[in-house]
Amino acid sequence: MLLESHGIGSILFDAEMHSYLGVGAIMPVRLMALGEDRFEALSILREGDLLPPG
Repeated sequence: MLLESHGIGSILFDAEMHSYLGVGAIMPVRLMALGEDRFEALSILREGDLLPPG
């Protein structure tokens, strides 16, 4: 919702499998956005301290 509030469309992949199987770090949920929005999305997520370590 944060990215969408900035006009960036995104989708979560593997969320269902993650919760269904309870596999945690073995199969992380992936957030996808268009390549053209990549740098803006990363900046927004960084500002909100929402990126995983690494």
